Amino acid sequence: MAKEEMSVSAAFMAARMKQRENLIKSFGNAQEVMKDDAEVEKAEEPTLSELIDKGEVNVIFDEETDEVEKAVYADTELNQSLDRVGKEVEVEKSDIMTAISGYGENTIKISKTGKEIKEQVKTVVLPEKQAMLNTYKDKATELLKKCGDAPTKDVPKWWTNEMDIEIPLKWYDWEETYMPCQNCSVAGSMVPGASEDVEDDGVNRPKDKEEQTARRDYNDAVRMVCEAAVDIKACDILTKNLQDGKSFELTPRQIVAFKFD
Repeated sequence: MAKEEMSVSAAFMAARMKQRENLIKSFGNAQEVMKDDAEVEKAEEPTLSELIDKGEVNVIFDEETDEVEKAVYADTELNQSLDRVGKEVEVEKSDIMTAISGYGENTIKISKTGKEIKEQVKTVVLPEKQAMLNTYKDKATELLKKCGDAPTKDVPKWWTNEMDIEIPLKWYDWEETYMPCQNCSVAGSMVPGASEDVEDDGVNRPKDKEEQTARRDYNDAVRMVCEAAVDIKACDILTKNLQDGKSFELTPRQIVAFKFD
């Protein structure tokens, strides 16, 4: 059995070598094949995040703004041998965010006091969220004029993260955002409300395509109002509970969320 396996293995290797020879001939010379191999190796180079995790690259922050200033090769044996210690690494902004966010112990933390966070929330974050709420509330009010019969249902709890937040707007459920279907196909008749008798089922459906589109856009605007309201509530919780003198270690994504950048 062992001899048979060796024969099969030898045959496979011979076929593989023959395939490679043909490939080299098809390119005219071996350099093209070597070029392809080099491209494969290049594609498998470690990512910026992996280089940072291994200590090969350091991320440098601006001391005043906490923004990423640059990324440079660290003083390691590998970088010394390649003569690239201290040289800047070419990276995209998205690469930087991925790299500095990391996971677990690899996550870079930035220290901010409770006072700094509360001040940022009050002067920057909260005004933007309030403006967002007002903008989409006004948009919903305007769209409602094109929706026909007004909605009567309270917004779903999951739109407000299950929090008790009063939303002064109603919403249309799924059935109320689709037109009645007349003379539908069999497949169409399987959709709720897709029947010639929809006028008698008591569902508040749009009367035409314009109302249908307006109701969907209205629901989208209401959802954005809910998102802004949730963030406003979160800002309120933060400003009431953070201690001014206590320091908090924020992740880069939290720094961005609080708009410290």
